[in-house]
Amino acid sequence: MTMTRRRLAGLLATIAIAAFVVGVPLVLWWVQPYAWTTSFAELRTRALMPDDGTLIVIVAQLAAWLAWGYLTWGLLIEAFYRVRHLEPPRLRGLTLSQATARRVVDVAALLFVTGTTIAPLGATPAYAATTVATQQSDHVTANLAPADGATTTMTAPTEGPPPAAPAPREPVETVAFEYTVKRGDSLWKIAEKYLGDGRRYTELATLNARLLGNSPGFLEPGWILRIPDEAKAATAVQSDDTDTYIVEPGDTLSEIAADELGDASRYPEIFDASTGTIQPDGDRLTDPDLIRPGWELTTPGSAIAEPPAPASPTVEGTVDEESTIEDGADEPPPEDADPREPVPTETEAPSTPKPAVTASPDASGAPEPETAGEFAGGSAAADNDEEAAPSWLVPGLTGAGSFLAGALLLTIRARRRTAARFRETSKMLPPLPPELQPVAATARVAGEATAETIHAVDTMLVTLAGTCADPALHPKIVTADLSSDDVVLHLAEPATLPPPWTGGDTTWSTPIDPAPEQVDEAPYPLLIPVGRSPDGRMHLVNLEHLGALAVHGDTEPAEAFGRYIACEVALNPWSARARVYAVGTGEELTDLDPLRLRYFPTADTGIQQIVRTVSVDGVLDYAPDQYFLLLAKTTDEPVRELCAAVAAHPTRAGVAVVTLDGCTTGMVRAELTGNGRLLIAAFNIDVEAPGLTSEEALACAQIAATTEQIASVPIPFDDEATEGWRARSNLAGALRPELVGDRPADVTEPAGDRSLLPAAAAEYAAVAPVTLDDVTVLAPVVREEVATQIEDGQVHLDQDLADFADDKSPRPKLWVLGPITAKTSGDRKAVMYRDRKLLEAFAYLSLHPNGFTKEQGIDAGLAKESRFHTAMTELRTWLGENPRTGEPYLPDARQSRAARSAGGPRYQVDDALCDLDLFCQLRNRAAARGGEDGITDLVTALGLVTGVPFTRDWPDGFTWLEEGERTDHIMTIAVLEVASTVIAHALRNADLPLARAAAEVAHKAAPDDEQARLDLIAVAAAEGHGDLAAAQLRDDVMDRTDDYRSPVEPPERTKQILSTNREMRSARSKS
Repeated sequence: MTMTRRRLAGLLATIAIAAFVVGVPLVLWWVQPYAWTTSFAELRTRALMPDDGTLIVIVAQLAAWLAWGYLTWGLLIEAFYRVRHLEPPRLRGLTLSQATARRVVDVAALLFVTGTTIAPLGATPAYAATTVATQQSDHVTANLAPADGATTTMTAPTEGPPPAAPAPREPVETVAFEYTVKRGDSLWKIAEKYLGDGRRYTELATLNARLLGNSPGFLEPGWILRIPDEAKAATAVQSDDTDTYIVEPGDTLSEIAADELGDASRYPEIFDASTGTIQPDGDRLTDPDLIRPGWELTTPGSAIAEPPAPASPTVEGTVDEESTIEDGADEPPPEDADPREPVPTETEAPSTPKPAVTASPDASGAPEPETAGEFAGGSAAADNDEEAAPSWLVPGLTGAGSFLAGALLLTIRARRRTAARFRETSKMLPPLPPELQPVAATARVAGEATAETIHAVDTMLVTLAGTCADPALHPKIVTADLSSDDVVLHLAEPATLPPPWTGGDTTWSTPIDPAPEQVDEAPYPLLIPVGRSPDGRMHLVNLEHLGALAVHGDTEPAEAFGRYIACEVALNPWSARARVYAVGTGEELTDLDPLRLRYFPTADTGIQQIVRTVSVDGVLDYAPDQYFLLLAKTTDEPVRELCAAVAAHPTRAGVAVVTLDGCTTGMVRAELTGNGRLLIAAFNIDVEAPGLTSEEALACAQIAATTEQIASVPIPFDDEATEGWRARSNLAGALRPELVGDRPADVTEPAGDRSLLPAAAAEYAAVAPVTLDDVTVLAPVVREEVATQIEDGQVHLDQDLADFADDKSPRPKLWVLGPITAKTSGDRKAVMYRDRKLLEAFAYLSLHPNGFTKEQGIDAGLAKESRFHTAMTELRTWLGENPRTGEPYLPDARQSRAARSAGGPRYQVDDALCDLDLFCQLRNRAAARGGEDGITDLVTALGLVTGVPFTRDWPDGFTWLEEGERTDHIMTIAVLEVASTVIAHALRNADLPLARAAAEVAHKAAPDDEQARLDLIAVAAAEGHGDLAAAQLRDDVMDRTDDYRSPVEPPERTKQILSTNREMRSARSKS
């Protein structure tokens, strides 16, 4: 667009604004002034009488006035802030008004732009121009390296005639970086932000003329604009004054600000500088209280860089701030030098925006080699180890690989739920081996959000396909892209999708809204994620539609991408019907899932079954019975023949071929670039490519295999404990075997009052969901002397319970038997914005009553070594002082009880209350008391449970909980065992309300556990709800499956309960 046309467009827009703001009221007043002269009483009268048209005119005029006021208000706000170069506030209710005003004002601003900001053809652009003023002094020379790398020397002479006009220079190619347009952007705002002056937006219009065409005032979110890099560098803080910080476990924004900027109160600067960064897990920073390990934060400099002192004489002009004189440039010239000759000096060429630095380069500029034994492919440690990514983070499961992290997380949870069904009473599932815990931790942190998205998209696609009874009418999906908020489908041919899908022709979208669980099979099992775009959206490709995909690139990245694809298809829930045949690559994934993935060394043995599937000799049906993905390292003859058969298949072949080193006719080409991107030109896909190294793939396969079959192990004891409930029981609060005696061998003989269940074991097994062995384990006979010792050692338990329930008690309180929370009496204002880290440190203290050392706290991720003491001081302030002693609840590490006992500094909290400790103490005392008094204590303990133990709504932190003995799992089992004891007592004594209450608590703490479901079924049957019990037994136990496979056989313990319990036997017959 020429300057004349720009000015004309601006003039018309300005006239339109003036005509609307001034002209509309004049027209409304001239047409009919009724709206101003009509009283409310007259308006009411006219509303009740036949209308002669006057009432309609009045209502229309009022509506016109309201519309004028609504739009004018938006125009005034936009204009007011625009002339002051400020961002207009977004006011609730004025979204449409402000959006319209923003576009109109953008066009009107064209009238007021001076023409000098557009460089003439062949001249250096305004953002790269440098003006040099001559001075009557010694020669001063500055060598500025333009974008093309050439050096231009500019000299200020001291004497003699004025210099001749410089020879015309060749046009310098503009060096620009890419910017993704966001909602609410305008060229003015972008120019103001990156060029320092909104009036320079015409430079952006010129640079992006092909994209903008004749409408520079209208931008669409997602457009990619080119912005002059020199201009950005000339107005921004020097690149050396900003840095990238990798979040570690235990970090908070205020702590990072204190360390990096010297002032904790400057954390908003880091927040503002980092909100636009797409994090490795695909999320963004939106809450200053929520940062996750592995995230990249931008930290501004501790102060704005001082401009370099000008040399004397001064070189004036617009000089790129990133072009700085090197050391020694200001030294005097050699004595034998001709004073009329310029002294050569050098400056650095303007650089493009620096990417986030996650590795420390060596002198050659190459990243340092990875440490042997560690997962490759991720962020290496920086020079400063305080800025390194968490050591446990598995790079292949973050960023573009976060979709796989979600699928792996779903797999781990499903398989552990299945294994938990076979857990024996008073036993637990063992923690994962230490070498696999980094994979599980990464899957949790990076995959928590994507797991929810995977589940939601799965159900949405099943629901969509369910609207078409004929599989041939299913929408033919080619590609899809999604975020955490919405999903967009790109179809092969026009279709009409039902609500809530919106769009038209071949593009349809809908917000992601988790739907009820669907029972139908997923319709697109070969729809797989292939990478993440710069805007954070994950892109998926339907390999079945492609038929064959040829991946080109270096060997290692190609194989890493192939491992990722194989792992994704073998784990993703909606790919349950697909089988992966890996030929010549992916051997590390052999144990991932033998049912869904098989490895073959050569194609001759690996594709025969696939060839038979593609054969058209049998009955042709549009929907294949099973799907196959052939991942081949080479494109030999069998693979080429299979590709041809797939392409020639008359219906859906149900087969896709991916090759890693070659392309045959008819294959779609995918290019892996040297900078880690995947390009599929056929579908205009340019994304960050995911990939798994050999070590990462092997770790994923091992963790999947480990969770496949898990034998339960005894709940451990605290062997270091010398007092309290930990010294006399396991970590779930059940008394040690040496402190109890056996129940009578005859199951029909009562055990007596020294047991929590004093009647005969057979009586409880007949009415409650417990076996005879369960009764023996849950309610042993406690020796009298042991019972006395326990009760004498818990004289303060009742007072502790009263203080825990008293909101006015100043004692620090911690809740972990449900959502983790705490209440303290310290100074929260002094430690603002640190609640989550303080809460984690308090929990660690409470679960380590014998104290811990600084080194143990650092290993647990409570804080970094450089600020560990500061973190403990903040925790001490947060917990407050004990009014009874006048001392802090968290004493100095050198003065704690644990320090005096151990002979060295240890952190230990005094007089704090935790529901976990109170629960286990109550269980101890209940066993000591036995009978009704003991049941009363167990009921009190169940009253402390508020949900699934150790629930939290943020994925990071508490890594020590997963690396240890899994106290969260142990306490879940403790709640189930206590509830089973109470339910057995209540059902035997026909106390149905108590049985119902205990069963609800058990289900609240462990909704997926077999025992919790059996408890609810038994209570429902006892209450007379036989049909309900039968339905629950059928759906939640007999036909239950926790993954994509068919239901497993009920455990032997469950079978025994169903055969022994009278009510449940009846329910089973109905089911």
